[in-house]
Amino acid sequence: MIAPTTKIPSLPERIAEAAPDATHMAGRVPPTREEALAANNALKAARAEFESSPQGLAERMRLVQKKMPAARDQSPSLLN
Repeated sequence: MIAPTTKIPSLPERIAEAAPDATHMAGRVPPTREEALAANNALKAARAEFESSPQGLAERMRLVQKKMPAARDQSPSLLN
């Protein structure tokens, strides 16, 4: 005789059950919409601050220099 099985809830169903007001997930912590927006705005502000700093400029220069050999190999006429 086969025993009846129970439905295993999907991840979205389990999230909705555990945190019905959550609109986003951050790892295992379900933030509300306001918390997710605050975190996103904090990340944007930190990125803008870094990108306008001397370290941010140095990082952008490093990334461009890293891409130069590939660009030179693909389009030598652009660099002459």
